[in-house]
Amino acid sequence: MRHYFLLLIKAAVLATSLASCSALLLAQEPSPLSLHQAATIALEKNPLRKAAIADTQAASAGVREARSSLLPRLTFSETAMRGNDPVYVFGSKLRQQRFTVADFSLNRLNTPTPFGDFDTSLGARWNLFDSFVSWRGVKRATLASQATARQLDRTDQEIVYGVVEAYYAVLLAGKEVEVDEHALKTALSIMDRSQARFDSGVAVESDLLSARVRVAGRQQDLIRARNNFSLAQAQLNMAMGIPAESISKVAEPAADRSFLTPVLEELEKQALTQRPDLKRIELEEQAQSFLREHNIERVANAHCAWSTEEGLAKVVTLEEIAARDFNLNIGQYVAGDGRPRAAPAGVVRRLGRV
Repeated sequence: MRHYFLLLIKAAVLATSLASCSALLLAQEPSPLSLHQAATIALEKNPLRKAAIADTQAASAGVREARSSLLPRLTFSETAMRGNDPVYVFGSKLRQQRFTVADFSLNRLNTPTPFGDFDTSLGARWNLFDSFVSWRGVKRATLASQATARQLDRTDQEIVYGVVEAYYAVLLAGKEVEVDEHALKTALSIMDRSQARFDSGVAVESDLLSARVRVAGRQQDLIRARNNFSLAQAQLNMAMGIPAESISKVAEPAADRSFLTPVLEELEKQALTQRPDLKRIELEEQAQSFLREHNIERVANAHCAWSTEEGLAKVVTLEEIAARDFNLNIGQYVAGDGRPRAAPAGVVRRLGRV
């Protein structure tokens, strides 16, 4: 009975070991990877996209920070002090309106009893008018945030393109390995036949040596093809954002694909209107008040002609400048809609009392 029990234990241990080995082999066998899956993994794990997302989040935080300048700011503080310094006690009692006639005695003035002072303050500040500097800051931050969003779109495009290129490079490298393996088998077959012909005296030794050289060349080509296949796999892993030594098995077979022949002019027009990196550059130029060639020409012409141009320049008199308290801020006289901006009357009165 005991012997039977030991046999059962050994059988259970053996079954467990076999199951563990099978699971390990299954875990080591890579699952087939489609092109869509590779692109999805890349968009999740590629570090370039994570960096672009971080830039987008930072730009969004910049917009919130710029908008915060338009909101009122509250301050709150509490202080507590206690001491018997004569000057401190005298001043604290005066501020608290607790000074009495008895406090004028010399003993109480020179050696006062410890006195406490607890102060709570609540303040508020709201910048009502700053010549629209805050609004322009919000606009610049918004344009910068939109530019980073376009950069994220461009990063996604570049990542997907890199994955597609690396994926088909793996397919092509795999086909090259198959071709070189078949070529090596053919060369070995020819060498065996040359060896048999040489042994039978039908062929000369130079034919056998030539066959051996051909086999060595095919072996070298196979080694090179396998190395290229490993490099292609590593490039695909890097494009997906996973470790380069990971094993990736592509699932889609290499096949010829037919593409429509596009018109170059249409492609250029489509690229100029839809490429997100060009939109990003345009938004960054707007955020930085970038002057294009025609804008520079407009400014130069307006200055040379010394004329008023709506939304760009205005010739004003000294009386108009004096009426605006000699404020030379351009936004006070010229605005994007062609109308001079002025501070509200209530704001002017409040600023005059400050």
